[in-house]
Amino acid sequence: MSPHSRWCVDLCHFSSRHVRARARSLSASAIQFFAYDYLKSALFGGEGGGQASLTPLERLTAGALAGAVAQGVTHPLDVMRARVTADMRGTEARLGLVGGLVRLNRREGVAACYRGLAPSLMGIMPYVSLVTAPEMIELATYL
Repeated sequence: MSPHSRWCVDLCHFSSRHVRARARSLSASAIQFFAYDYLKSALFGGEGGGQASLTPLERLTAGALAGAVAQGVTHPLDVMRARVTADMRGTEARLGLVGGLVRLNRREGVAACYRGLAPSLMGIMPYVSLVTAPEMIELATYL
């Protein structure tokens, strides 16, 4: 293989990994903000769910729960990304995301998709609760 074609193969491999990582990140962010808006009104806001009516603790709680929802939905993608990265033979990468998840569910059960979720939740919930709090977003824009 010529050096030029090897470079193209490496670039294509990087692009596919980058797209998979960005897809997970974008989907997690979208789920997180939709869940935050829904949880604010469902848990604390009643009909209007206006920002002025919520206390900072209620906003932080809604943010933490929204982060937990987003992490719970996207955690199987993280599990597959870790398995593809650690796979030395390349069998996981050849299956793709959906094929890998199907194979994982058949061999190890649904619980395998959520292995390691608890430590992820402990890390993501405080972070998301602070990021989604409107006061923190306003403060960050002025800094």
